[in-house]
Amino acid sequence: MKWSFEKLQGYVKQPFTEQATLTIQKQLQARYPDEIISATAFEVSVVARADQGDVIVDADISGSVTVPSSRSLIPVTLPLDFHVTEIYVATEAALRRYENNEIVLIVDDSGTIDFETAVVDNVLVQIPMQVLTPSERAGADMPAGEDWKVVSEDEYRKQRARTNQVDPRLADLQGFYTDKPDKH
Repeated sequence: MKWSFEKLQGYVKQPFTEQATLTIQKQLQARYPDEIISATAFEVSVVARADQGDVIVDADISGSVTVPSSRSLIPVTLPLDFHVTEIYVATEAALRRYENNEIVLIVDDSGTIDFETAVVDNVLVQIPMQVLTPSERAGADMPAGEDWKVVSEDEYRKQRARTNQVDPRLADLQGFYTDKPDKH
C-alpha cells in the first residue's frame, strides 16, 4: 500500500478508497522478535481525501497477533480490530494547522506514503503491555519455583501493608527517635 502524495492531493471531491490484505508478520517480527510469535494477514480498508493540500487517511485494520503471556510466556492470540486516522502534510509549516493529539506526518522527499509501514506501527501500538491467558485472567495460580513465586499487584500491596505494621510490643519505641532539637 504505497501511494503518491501528489496523486492523493487530487482526491478533493471524491475520496480515494482501497482495500487490501497485508501479510506483515515478517515486519512485526523483525522489529520485535521476542514479542511477536506469529501474525495473521491483516485486512485493511482505506479512505483517503485531500484537504487544504494535505491528505487525510482513515483506515480500518483487523487481524490478530500471537504474543507470549506476560506472566507465563504461554502463547496468547490477540484479535485486533481498530480504526486509525493519519494526516500527511508536505511541509513542517503545515503541522501548525493541527492539534497535538492528531497523528500528523511529513511526507518524505520521495513524495510516497508507505501505508504498510503505518499499519505495522499501529498494530504494534495496539498490543497491550500486559497480556494474559484466559486461565491467568480467571485467577489461576501464579507461577512459582524454589524460593520464589509471582504475586499479583493486589497481593503485593497486602504484603507490604502487613510488613509496614509495627509490632504492638514495640509501638512505644516509634516516638523514641524524633527530629526535635536537643534541649541542653
